[in-house]
Amino acid sequence: MSESAIPPEPTREQEISYLKYLEKSFSKDPWVTIHPKMYQASPYRLWYKNVFAYKKEYRKTFMKNFVLTDVLAWPIII
Repeated sequence: MSESAIPPEPTREQEISYLKYLEKSFSKDPWVTIHPKMYQASPYRLWYKNVFAYKKEYRKTFMKNFVLTDVLAWPIII
């Protein structure tokens, strides 16, 4: 491996900021959950959180489009 392929070690300030980020992230998680693996410390943890956020965004957009289409199509339906 060459020297350029190895990333530099983080400084103490970077380590502290990352630990603070983790502390905030863990504090937002529920204490009791149906799927505890989703909140376990692992690389997939953020993926699970993002999936729920994407699903919530999708449902919100879907309902907005549904209501808009319903309002616009109401005169044609009746």
